[in-house]
Amino acid sequence: MLDFSLVGLEPDACHTVVDVGANAGQFLFAALGHYTAPRCLVVEMLPDLAARLRDDPRLADRRRFVVVQAAVGDREEERPVLRSVHSEASSLLPLRREAAGLYGIDLEQFEAGTVQVRTLDALCAEHGFGEVDLLKIDVQGYEEPVLRGAPLTLVRTRRLIIEVEYVPVYQGQTLVEGIRAVVEGAGFEYVCNVTEYRSREGKLLHADALFRRPG
Repeated sequence: MLDFSLVGLEPDACHTVVDVGANAGQFLFAALGHYTAPRCLVVEMLPDLAARLRDDPRLADRRRFVVVQAAVGDREEERPVLRSVHSEASSLLPLRREAAGLYGIDLEQFEAGTVQVRTLDALCAEHGFGEVDLLKIDVQGYEEPVLRGAPLTLVRTRRLIIEVEYVPVYQGQTLVEGIRAVVEGAGFEYVCNVTEYRSREGKLLHADALFRRPG
């Protein structure tokens, strides 16, 4: 469980949250339990999960909560959805054969229609999210394209929590060193890993890394 005190934003000082790859709202609802009353842009590519979030009574205030069913990348396009039997592993990228063995769970993927891919810059502009206090990105191996499509958003973001992979799980993904290079090149500094996930043998597989914009 993420300790939001590590983020460095007081509960009443976080006014905007953008959650890219919301899944069932695990991060979102934890954030809403910590921060006083942020306005939130919530993006999830799986239609049933996005619909569930849109219908959740905790997100009923449409002035505060915008739920968008889309994938996020570096260009506007339509792509196949590779859904996993474990929904949190669903991605635009195919899993490597070794993935299930690393995590010790069934991660089999199957094609589940297509999804519109948007850039984060376009979504934030469309829904009026200028300054972003806290941006979370968890898109199962597609983190670098999300970052590449968000130069304007990143400049206006105070804190970033992004999933980073230490071992290759998805085909064609960028691992932690490459993600850190892009994020730090955008002017952020690394703070710490706020959560870490290890194999049964103790090998670090992936983490949620916290970055902040200095000043």
